[in-house]
Parts: sequence; C-alpha cells; structure tokens
Amino acid sequence: MDWLIEEQVLKEVEGYKEDSFIYLLHEESFIDLDAFKHLITLCDQLPDFYKANGKTKNYVEIIRIILDRFEYILMCWSYHLNENDLFYIKNFQEMEEKEGIILINDEIRRITGLLIF
Repeated sequence: MDWLIEEQVLKEVEGYKEDSFIYLLHEESFIDLDAFKHLITLCDQLPDFYKANGKTKNYVEIIRIILDRFEYILMCWSYHLNENDLFYIKNFQEMEEKEGIILINDEIRRITGLLIF
C-alpha cells in the first residue's frame, strides 16, 4: 500500500493543482469529468489503505476534508440551479445530458459510504 495516498488525496481535494476537479469547478466554473474520475480513483484507494494499515492519526482530518469538498460540489450544483444566484457552471447542461452529474453524485455517495467505517 502506498503510504503517500493520504497526501495525494489531500493535494487533489484541496484544489491547489490547476488541473484538479475542485480547482476547475471553483476557479473556472467548469466540470472536468476526467479530473473527477482521477479524484475518485485516489479516494477509492483510501478504504483499502486504512483496512490494511489501520486508521492513521490523519484519518479524521482526511475524511473531514473529503466530505467537505463533496458537500462543496453539491452546493455548486445547487447554486448553479438557483436562478437568483450568480454562480454558473459553463458545461453543466452538457454534463447533465451526458449523465455526468448523475455519475458524480453516485460516486460521491459511494465513496462516502466506503470512507466512513
């Protein structure tokens, strides 16, 4: 198991990398499905890591940050859909038509269920 997985996940969910899903959503108002899949791939490794090695001293903070970012993603959907809000996601309709929004919502639910044990 990769002991750096927690660090990799944090870098991705913090949104400091310009190609990360969170950065693109927040700064560019754009949904990048490939960037989201990369985030989920990293998050998918955490449950196995914790089961193999036990929960680290960072476990609670890592999970808290991931869940906070997942909440932020869903909040962005809400803001976008609220006609009285100024937040607008450029490709939301395209992602909705391609069922990307459903995929993201489903993956958020799935990963959340795996991480809280």
